[in-house]
Amino acid sequence: MFQTTSIAHWRCGAACLCTIYVPALQWVFRMEPIMPMEWLRIVLISVTVVVAVVLDGRLSLEGATAQT
Repeated sequence: MFQTTSIAHWRCGAACLCTIYVPALQWVFRMEPIMPMEWLRIVLISVTVVVAVVLDGRLSLEGATAQT
């Protein structure tokens, strides 16, 4: 099941990138390419969210083991 979901996510991501970067699809969806500085901002925000979720999971796991 994980592999099927993972493949679906990759396909969805590829479709999104195609709508942004394929010129014919840019015209249809009225999209513009994402500039490098915008990509940097996207990556920094995404990494921040991932780090926050991991820290939250570890802190809640430590709290659960401390209570038992």
